[in-house]
Amino acid sequence: MSRARRGHGYDGWSGDAHGPVEFVKQTASIGPLGPVVLFTHIPLARPLDAPCGPLREKGSIRQGYGVGYQNTLTDGATKFLLETLKPSLIMSGDDHDYCEYEHTIPSSNEKVREVSVKSISMAMGIRRPGFQLLSLTSTVASPDLLTQIPVAPPLDAPCLLPDQLGMYLYVYIPLALLSLFLVLTSNVIRVNAGPVHQTWGKRHHRRDASASPYEQSRRNGSSHDSEAGIPPPREIKSRERSRSFSSPWTWTFTHGGRRRGIALPDPYRRWLSRIEHRSPRREVGLLRGFLEDVLAVAWPPVCVFLVAAWWVMRW
Repeated sequence: MSRARRGHGYDGWSGDAHGPVEFVKQTASIGPLGPVVLFTHIPLARPLDAPCGPLREKGSIRQGYGVGYQNTLTDGATKFLLETLKPSLIMSGDDHDYCEYEHTIPSSNEKVREVSVKSISMAMGIRRPGFQLLSLTSTVASPDLLTQIPVAPPLDAPCLLPDQLGMYLYVYIPLALLSLFLVLTSNVIRVNAGPVHQTWGKRHHRRDASASPYEQSRRNGSSHDSEAGIPPPREIKSRERSRSFSSPWTWTFTHGGRRRGIALPDPYRRWLSRIEHRSPRREVGLLRGFLEDVLAVAWPPVCVFLVAAWWVMRW
């Protein structure tokens, strides 16, 4: 910027021995063996109203500079790079959003595409991050050795990543609100379902009436039979054994002349049994029950999200 303010051109400018200007001049003096791809962090200069193509999310790249930053290179630097290197493709960055612009080399009127590559992070003011896929072909001794149709290199294509902010706004938040609504609805039904809790004891009373005296004594905590050393009736043992093998994941086999079985626990039946044998929740209010259910539903995905975020940030 200081050189441009003083009006000096690049032809008579004696820069650093290993500086960028000398590097460009030495590269041009060697002579390219193929197409030249120019990589620059700061985009090249362009008119103020230059369009950026349909893939840009908002605005355009405008010239401007300040303390520690520069939106585009100066007109003199842009002309120097185009005339000296005569690139076939220009790849730039810094702007975070996608921009495609076509430059013209003044001496030959050739058109050169410049692609400002999108940022790969959603934290840079864009909705859809992305990257640019660049394909290069090496030189071959004979065109007959090519296995594909020869095309003029280089080739590039934009690759857009998912709309992460849209996923949070249109997927995660609606699902979270739907989950809260379902939890609140279930608690409202629970609080208003008074007759259901009133018949809870009657249902168990009817089940106790149909049970055998031995089973009633066991439920009531009676120890008279145990003190007397009387074993449980045989039909009770068989009933309990058949009940233990009532799981849908049961395998039976014969070993040592005796019939044996392996049964895995049924989570659905265990959940029903816990509901039947736990104390009624009539004394738990709507707000407390809602908060407890939200905590029970939310902590597994929250823990998974925190572990995944920690793993990504660590690596």
